[in-house]
Amino acid sequence: PPPPPRQHVANQKEIRRFLDRIDLPHLMLFSLLALHTLSRKMAVLELKWDQVDFQTGLIDFNPKGRTRTIKRRVPVPINKTLRTVLQKAWEGRDTEYVVELNGKPLLDIKKSFATAARRAGIEWLTPHVLRHTGATLMAMEGVAMTQISGIMGDDVATVTKHYLKYHPDYLREATNALDKLYG
Repeated sequence: PPPPPRQHVANQKEIRRFLDRIDLPHLMLFSLLALHTLSRKMAVLELKWDQVDFQTGLIDFNPKGRTRTIKRRVPVPINKTLRTVLQKAWEGRDTEYVVELNGKPLLDIKKSFATAARRAGIEWLTPHVLRHTGATLMAMEGVAMTQISGIMGDDVATVTKHYLKYHPDYLREATNALDKLYG
């Protein structure tokens, strides 16, 4: 049989500890973009400034000319925290890429991300775990599956399959009925 899926989900304290251990501006920008948009690693690393629209408040992770794949990249609203971070990055930009290092686009974030995760004592944390963590924490906050699927670019059935169990109302009506029926 196939192995069980990895179940790593960071809690809010672990995410805060991870962010507190980041000492590189490009890693902080990457991490905040990943956390606040639930976008995949390559979507964040390939993001260019012409895809960030401060006026409409949207980041379009699918650039013009890119063929859509099953790894959908969707427009995501810029929240208050991300707007502040992005405006600061915009003012200090050297390239057309949002996440950059030494005047060049960043090709990978693996080493610096792993170092910060190790310093935070959560070695299993990866960029993809940030995506899973965000979806899980939103479900725990009672966010509708349609909203979570929208921000992730996944279909509702997939999101429901993986994250509905974390929703505070999950099977609550059913178990309450059983409680009423059987006392």
